[in-house]
Amino acid sequence: MTDDINAQAAGDPRIIGLRRYVHELLEPRLKLIFDAMTDHLFNLSASAQLTAEGRSQAFEGFSTLKVQHKALVASTLSEIDQSYGKLVESNGDDQSNIPAELDLVDLEEFENNLAIDRIVRAGSERYWVQLEALTLRIAELIDQDPKSIRLPFGLRGLVTAYRKAIKPLELSGAIVSELDRGFARNVLPELGQIYKTINGRLENDGLMPGIESELETSGSRLEDKKAPDVNSHSTPREPANQ
Repeated sequence: MTDDINAQAAGDPRIIGLRRYVHELLEPRLKLIFDAMTDHLFNLSASAQLTAEGRSQAFEGFSTLKVQHKALVASTLSEIDQSYGKLVESNGDDQSNIPAELDLVDLEEFENNLAIDRIVRAGSERYWVQLEALTLRIAELIDQDPKSIRLPFGLRGLVTAYRKAIKPLELSGAIVSELDRGFARNVLPELGQIYKTINGRLENDGLMPGIESELETSGSRLEDKKAPDVNSHSTPREPANQ
């Protein structure tokens, strides 16, 4: 059933137009982000704070990213584009990343999931209004429950796409951790304008005008309602599918 819904959504001319629009919006930014990550590894390769082995790994990573730069940007964009085929997730799709028994799973994969979660968490408080507005508008566009929407260009979607792009390079864990920090440092400041631009396009198409103001005033529509804590300065947590 979910597959049929996703196939129908992916074929909607409005979703196709949105995918192309976001692709063009993200491409130049991703090029700059990968440039910055490549430069970061080059600087690390000369850092006295690293061991000789660490500097060697950083230089190898730099050399690889330098050569593969265009392919990595293209691969990241391709992963995001493909995610439009899974805009709606079923109840069973959103499983916890924390397994019941760690000895039954690949520890490296588990640690990768935790690293992705940390990056997602870092941007969730800052951009929850924009992300929820996008979720609600896309849900209205394809007439689906907003709690089932998985944003291809949400925080999790972007980080997962970048991680899948670099996976074939078989970089060391230490270098991947450095790239994660570089990716987060360079992508998070960009997301505010990116999400504002996408929301603006959807709003111009007549989808939920002014929803951002309503969310800022009344709070999240996707979070379970709880009694407000007058001493708390926190914002709603980002749903796992964003």
